[in-house]
Amino acid sequence: MVAQQLIPGLNCTWIIERLAGRTPLSGAERLFRAIAWSLLLYAVASPWLFRVGHRLADRGHLWPWEPIIGLSVIEFVAPVLLGLVVVSVRRGEWFRSLVARLTRLDSRWSSWDFAFSSRGPFFVRAKLKSGERIGGLFVGPDSFASAYPEPQDVFLEEAWSLDQDGAPAEPLPGSRGMLIRQDDVEVLEFLEVEMEGE
Repeated sequence: MVAQQLIPGLNCTWIIERLAGRTPLSGAERLFRAIAWSLLLYAVASPWLFRVGHRLADRGHLWPWEPIIGLSVIEFVAPVLLGLVVVSVRRGEWFRSLVARLTRLDSRWSSWDFAFSSRGPFFVRAKLKSGERIGGLFVGPDSFASAYPEPQDVFLEEAWSLDQDGAPAEPLPGSRGMLIRQDDVEVLEFLEVEMEGE
């Protein structure tokens, strides 16, 4: 019975973390978050739950599918919708500016997350610990950077060759991208690029 009461909150927490990224919470903190989301969802559903309870207590007519459909909505549909709303609010510029006015703390967990949160386009130039210099384009949906707490790496959608001074020369023929692990990098630089048509 207790596990059933936690299902909405666990589902909501799961959706939020899948869409917005995991947070560095302990198991107990995740459990408290799930309890809070469950309480919220059951509070919103309480008028329907009381109505069904009164009908059952008064031996009134109850459509057999109503409890099944209602509990399915509370435990599965509503948590997904709540998770989508929470993530869209957290990503909204108005919410970020409100949080920035209220606190000086940044919601990003690491400088890696901060650097890649702007989504580009920019040219990434890396000096590896081996001394080699590499670079590529971080432009849009075909580029990706991991976020905390995952291991920090970045996929650049197009690898480029660099000239003697380390400036971007030209795209490497046949390049389908480049993966750079933060553990291999000594210095990572971000250069502005102008895309054609802008």
